[in-house]
Amino acid sequence: MAVKTYAASVIGASHLRKPNPICEDSSWYDKDGEISGAIVLAVADGHGSDQCKYSSDGSKEAVKVFHTIIKQLVEDERLNGNLKGFKNTPFKDVELTKQISQKWINRITHVHRNNKEREQEFDKPSKLSPLDMVYKKAEKHTDWYWDVDPMLYGTTLLGIAIMGDDILVYQIGDGDIVIVDDDGVRNLIDGDHFLGVETYSLAHKNSWNYAKTDVVTVKDLHKKPCLIMLSSDGLANSYASEEEFHNACKDYYQVIRDNGFDAVCKAIGNDKEGWLRETSDGGCGDDISLALAYFTPEDENKDATTCDNKHEDAKTIEEDPEAVSAQKNNKEERTEFKELEFTEVESK
Repeated sequence: MAVKTYAASVIGASHLRKPNPICEDSSWYDKDGEISGAIVLAVADGHGSDQCKYSSDGSKEAVKVFHTIIKQLVEDERLNGNLKGFKNTPFKDVELTKQISQKWINRITHVHRNNKEREQEFDKPSKLSPLDMVYKKAEKHTDWYWDVDPMLYGTTLLGIAIMGDDILVYQIGDGDIVIVDDDGVRNLIDGDHFLGVETYSLAHKNSWNYAKTDVVTVKDLHKKPCLIMLSSDGLANSYASEEEFHNACKDYYQVIRDNGFDAVCKAIGNDKEGWLRETSDGGCGDDISLALAYFTPEDENKDATTCDNKHEDAKTIEEDPEAVSAQKNNKEERTEFKELEFTEVESK
């Protein structure tokens, strides 16, 4: 059984009507096989409002953080190559979600500092939200503070890591993570769906309290064809009902079965043309991010290869050199997954 992966993001139709349109979404898949022993996908949806005017950077940093944290988790010897014991280890829930949230705050702070045109806003942060969005760095670093308003970079984040028949699922905010097979479509985790544009965010104070994690075991996952899909809410919101959205997911699955995984990767398209372009144009007009993992039977599509996505947000993650240098200067150490005492984030 081969597993093929792909991810793509497109600018929403409503954004294309604006001057200098930008995609607030980001997507990532492990195209170059950096994470040995696991299949990892991530999708993030920057909020894109006036209050979150740098959320395109926030979503890019979010998928990078998921990649980094999950890579370290997978390589930890205590997992012993599987997720069976995840729920009984310090990785479970609070530590994992805190690590993701805190590292994201770290990265957006460096991004903010390294963009000179944002210096004034860094010195004088934008007006705080009702959630009192000013963060203080962890107690072990007493020399500086989180004095950037995280809501400027606000984003959701969805991610999965597959090891054997087990799937680690992470989600904060809206969006969908579903599995599709011959039996139909089902959610791997119940996402958050609110009326209007409200959603939980990595930018919320103590955001780990709003994140969800789970380990889902799918019997014989590698022995039968199935498709796992991660999508930002721009995809589901382009359909009139959940039933229609699920029918669209079935269509993706069936086209892969009939024509091969590469055919679907090419059909998904880009900002100018393709399925996602058509979906946004004819739907809610929002940005759309989509990440796919397809489990291919050995006798199916033998000539197909992993699709090479040219969308920059889905390329191999590369650490920003300036951010890495800044982290070294601040003596930020590699995240260690162990029983740590987390310092509560304080508000000014």
